[in-house]
Amino acid sequence: MRKTVLLSLLMVFCSFEEGVEIVSLEHSDSCVVDVFKNSAKVDINVGPGVIHVIHHNAYLNCCLDDITLDIKMIGNIIEVYENEIVDEPCRCTCPFRVAFTIKVPSRGFYIMRIYTEGKLVYENGIFVP
Repeated sequence: MRKTVLLSLLMVFCSFEEGVEIVSLEHSDSCVVDVFKNSAKVDINVGPGVIHVIHHNAYLNCCLDDITLDIKMIGNIIEVYENEIVDEPCRCTCPFRVAFTIKVPSRGFYIMRIYTEGKLVYENGIFVP
């Protein structure tokens, strides 16, 4: 019985994970100077089945090598985790611009949450046509 429940939960969780995918990811190669100083500014545009996001001022280590995204979807909640890859960290952070596009499984209302290095920096509802 216990194995069946665990397997069922795993299958449900995996089916949600398969419903959303990262289509593209770009980021600035160095710190940017924006007018949105000290605030998380996020621009979102939607198209049929996709969400385009530009996160201004993603504060990460000044000497990072790369930025990766992890994405989770549970029900209608999409959680995006921006992570820094840094071999030799500096003792400073600065704002980077992170732009990405994700494909959603169907049209409808979603709640988008963006985390930078584990800290929630954005949450809002989005309708995808």
